[in-house]
Amino acid sequence: SAHFAPASPARVARVIAPSALPLLPSAMLASESASQRKSTEISTWSNASTEESANGSVTSVCSSLSYDFSSLAAQEVLVTTDDLGPFHSQRNQRGQGIWVHYVLAKERRRILQCLNPAKLSAEGRRYHMKSVTEGIARAGNADKLIAYCVAKGVRAIVAASVPDSIFVSRHREELASRGIQSLTCEDPETHIRLDHKWLCHEWLSGHGVAQPRTLPVRADTVAACRDLVEANAARGNPCFFKRTFDTCAGDGVAKVTSLEEYHAAVKKLSGGGGAQPADTSGAEQQLILQQGHPGDVHEGQAIFYRGELVACYLTKENPEMIHSLGEHRTAMTLGRLAPGARGRTLKLQLCVDDERTRNAMLSALHRIGAATGYTGMMGAEFVISRDPATGVMTDDEATLLEINARFSGGIHSTLGSGFIQDYMGLLAAQVAGTPSRDLPLRSEWPLVRSDGHEPQSDFLKYNPVGWSLRNLGQLATVRHMFV
Repeated sequence: SAHFAPASPARVARVIAPSALPLLPSAMLASESASQRKSTEISTWSNASTEESANGSVTSVCSSLSYDFSSLAAQEVLVTTDDLGPFHSQRNQRGQGIWVHYVLAKERRRILQCLNPAKLSAEGRRYHMKSVTEGIARAGNADKLIAYCVAKGVRAIVAASVPDSIFVSRHREELASRGIQSLTCEDPETHIRLDHKWLCHEWLSGHGVAQPRTLPVRADTVAACRDLVEANAARGNPCFFKRTFDTCAGDGVAKVTSLEEYHAAVKKLSGGGGAQPADTSGAEQQLILQQGHPGDVHEGQAIFYRGELVACYLTKENPEMIHSLGEHRTAMTLGRLAPGARGRTLKLQLCVDDERTRNAMLSALHRIGAATGYTGMMGAEFVISRDPATGVMTDDEATLLEINARFSGGIHSTLGSGFIQDYMGLLAAQVAGTPSRDLPLRSEWPLVRSDGHEPQSDFLKYNPVGWSLRNLGQLATVRHMFV
């Protein structure tokens, strides 16, 4: 049945995933032997045919890869995470990079166990991981980050959050002069504008990207906002009242179905300040009202290079899971250590099962890239309108709900598809100074990695608690760049 944005798997995943993990006693792992861990983690995630032997070894050849993790050593890669705060007090809101590191390291381990176990044994199972703290960002320079990278031999930075991407983009040339590359935009304003919901809406409005009707909440739009809420309420449709930045898994977003709910949301999210002045600039706009759009919510995870769509992974949210997320929060956090995990599944993302939807999302991603010239990872949330009786799309457009100009919390869904290799291969090519015309699989862009691949979105197949326990030292020092 149809439902309304913005209950998306990407936003939910980045809070429930291991950024919020408690550090549980190692006794919890006692029931899980090393061979069981290996057998589960080296799963059959691949578009190619893969078989797993009784002892957990992968017997197939990992074919059709854009990158085999042979060039960049693990010690040459730094995954950043936003400032977690003292004693990780902000890990729930800002721990995106921890989950990204977990997933990227898992894919590297899976491939090297198949192709080059000696390299894996020599280099270890993880990358460097550090938090770009507010103190580093306020310093106005990248001296501390550069000193750390030079001391540790880091040549590539994976910026996992928007603040990290902005910081790395601002110091991109200085970092590059020291041999340190990243997939970030040449202009940091691109990251800022895409992260700000009102600036992003204005930017894309003139570039053929379908979006719901959206209004800034200002003194001069009070009547228009009221009319939008009333008109949608009369049709049984909600509107969504949103902060323009710093939203996470529904925080900073209120669903309103009446004027009373709208006024309550304005009071709450504005801190009692109400609508902003009529002359508020776009960058200073803090609140917007967005028309609810009935349909199925989808996500397009995408890699862009200077506006070109390199690769993407398209999924549909699982409505049954979204409607009962609160009941599953603990199980999703514990992963396969959750009670009764063996006989259950908790899948947040599903296959896109029709060509028309796939093509509409692909077309929208192309337009977003062309409009913004973006470089890096992006998660774009779309809604697809369907006839309630037949389930058939009512038009050929994917309506953009929101852009997250960073790694999606649903990055784990892409494991085994080749999507992560596309990102790491492009980053390795940047480090090697590869000309644009010779970038990996250049003639085959865009690579639609979700085609023929089952999303690996079942949280009960993962063991982030065990990973955290094995990496306690790294987590404890993540905010300190010791050289």
